[in-house]
Amino acid sequence: VEMASTSVEHAVVEATRSRSTSSSKSGVAGALGSMFSRCVLAPLERIRLQMISDAVERRSIVCCATRIYSLEGLGGFWRGNMLNMVRIAPQVCVVLGRGWV
Repeated sequence: VEMASTSVEHAVVEATRSRSTSSSKSGVAGALGSMFSRCVLAPLERIRLQMISDAVERRSIVCCATRIYSLEGLGGFWRGNMLNMVRIAPQVCVVLGRGWV
């Protein structure tokens, strides 16, 4: 009986250890994926926010994109994106790491 309970405890510990490893990998992978998608979509998000805030000058997407590029250069499309990534990455990591999906 002593040997059976020890092997069961060992199996439970190993299962818990492997689950926590896969949870942490899932959380990190989710955070990296979320950060990547935010970087890809940042120019569209910037144009959308600019068109909302400049109610007078919102003629078209192309006009807004041209204005951002002429005033701020290519980096202007990713302006403010780092704060967005810092905000969203830990949130996704916790949700996917805990398995709350």
